[in-house]
Amino acid sequence: MAAQGEFDSKWESILEGLVAKSPPGQVSNVAGLCRQLARAPVPDDLIGRLCAEHNEQHLRVVRLPSPASGSGIVVDVARKGRRNVKTTKYVDPRSGTEFVVDQESGECTQATAGQADAGAATAFRCELQAALDAYLRGHFPDAGGVHAGCSGQAAVSVFEGDSTAGGDGKVELRVVLSCQRERPQGRWVGSWISQWRIVFTPGQPDSGAMTGVVELRTHYAEDCNVHARHKEVRKAKIKETVDPAKFAQEVRDTLQDMEDEHHGAVEDFSANAGGLKSLRRVLPLTKERFDWRPLRLKLMRDMRENAEHPAEN
Repeated sequence: MAAQGEFDSKWESILEGLVAKSPPGQVSNVAGLCRQLARAPVPDDLIGRLCAEHNEQHLRVVRLPSPASGSGIVVDVARKGRRNVKTTKYVDPRSGTEFVVDQESGECTQATAGQADAGAATAFRCELQAALDAYLRGHFPDAGGVHAGCSGQAAVSVFEGDSTAGGDGKVELRVVLSCQRERPQGRWVGSWISQWRIVFTPGQPDSGAMTGVVELRTHYAEDCNVHARHKEVRKAKIKETVDPAKFAQEVRDTLQDMEDEHHGAVEDFSANAGGLKSLRRVLPLTKERFDWRPLRLKLMRDMRENAEHPAEN
């Protein structure tokens, strides 16, 4: 048992569960509340590790500060070094830029120029990155979408893995797409995650294999705590593996088709699930919200009665 004022290790598993279930973009608030709950200084390396695990799972998108530009994605394949520290270093595969992320705040604190690594599939990676950048601009507006008061950011990165074992010439590309949106006035936040692994042999007529997952997470918190998660695993074949430009276009079209299908399925589910709509409070005809806190109303009533009929001394 820990001494008075010291962190008790029994809290570690409890805090781990709380941080892991944090809504997208809310890990900083949850980590702060965990410090209050423990009633003792929580080790920075513990908070750093828990927040890093959460951010990498949710593919946190961060703005890269000057002199770098654009956005980076907090993901395990981009990490350099350990993640059980408060700040962690990652790399952007486009330019090789290394950026440091404060895991608790979820912000990038430093970025230094680098050089992108070259491999057997570099030409395919560069063409695919350009194609997916265009796809991102058209389908995930960085300004926050079409809803007033909505903010967020989106990014996509293509990583080149090591040649697969066996000496057969196969290579691996990993696509990571992440988009986060939040609307504080509406009390909701959400994230769209799309991850894909493409294994193929460059310059050979054999088809490549594309496998991945599309996942949507949302959290609604207007006088409630509603989490929703829609996840789907998909597979496809990539026929073009000779021409990098045609390869990139086929992967882009395949990714778009599978994301559109998942988006349509979520729309159909939401439209037909009347129980979801009932979770929201509906405004009356007066368009004024009713205060559902009876204790507060009773207190106000008692205060008015005391003001109108003050007790005699």
